[in-house]
Amino acid sequence: MTDAGHVDEPLAAWDPRRRAALARAWETFANAGGQSVHLSDELIAERRAEAAIEDGPTLTG
Repeated sequence: MTDAGHVDEPLAAWDPRRRAALARAWETFANAGGQSVHLSDELIAERRAEAAIEDGPTLTG
């Protein structure tokens, strides 16, 4: 059974300091032009780029 408060405020059980930190992170991202980009997409792209660097160049052909 789900709690209606959980749906309305999924972070309600979080420590207020953590919620505030998350809100600041989202605000910073939005101010940096994140309105047209999803944060998760940015993180995935960054991780893939890091993985490509760690794996080194690939051989083609």
